[in-house]
Amino acid sequence: MSNLNTFNSNPTLEDLLAYHKKDILLSLNCHALATIDSFDAATQTATVTINYTQTYQRKSSKPAKMGSSFYESVNVDYPPLVGCPVYVLGGGTASMTFPIKKGDQCSVLFNDRSLDEWYASGQKSPLRSGRLHSFSDGIVLVGLRSKLNPIANYDTTRATLRNGGAAVGVRGDTNKVLVTGTYPTNTDTLNSVLQELITAVNNLITATAAITVSGVDTGPGVSGPPVNAAAINAVSSTLSAISTKIGGFLE
Repeated sequence: MSNLNTFNSNPTLEDLLAYHKKDILLSLNCHALATIDSFDAATQTATVTINYTQTYQRKSSKPAKMGSSFYESVNVDYPPLVGCPVYVLGGGTASMTFPIKKGDQCSVLFNDRSLDEWYASGQKSPLRSGRLHSFSDGIVLVGLRSKLNPIANYDTTRATLRNGGAAVGVRGDTNKVLVTGTYPTNTDTLNSVLQELITAVNNLITATAAITVSGVDTGPGVSGPPVNAAAINAVSSTLSAISTKIGGFLE
């Protein structure tokens, strides 16, 4: 591509200054929009493809217009960025991970200086490379989305962690937590299932406390309620209190 980005053979000072300014800006890689090609979960690194092309100007073989050289644009793909560290949210012993897949959209941040020394040791150290804003020092942030790829049913009332239909959401206005496997319809939640379980156990307790036995050897032939019916019914009261507590923090 030696014939790309060739200049006018007789540039003005203004042309040279403009070319020089553009050349400096083109050498500074800051951020790029990209797509995940592959993700290595063991090293938390990714190979990504930048989502736009480089544009070069090439002197065209077409006839010149009005005595000046005629240039045409040539689009060239950027090379894949290989082994880029992926930004994983975390602190202390805690972290939040996501099942990153091929095709996920992302943003690539280019470190101001060489990333190699820090990435290898995690420690402060001298830099052995003088490169600046290089494609070799990309850091991947997954989660940026284009207009045609928004999150469906975005929750505006909760902070949520979702994966398919499974979701955990936290509300600040009610201080309640939603746990469900049927998001966004929430037909079954942890709260609803626990309330159903408590209701079923209470029904069992009621039936147990009312047990009578026919055909007994003594008395009129039918036993009275169990002698510990009061203790059985007390369990029901305890379960009702637990149900209230569960409803107090689960949606």
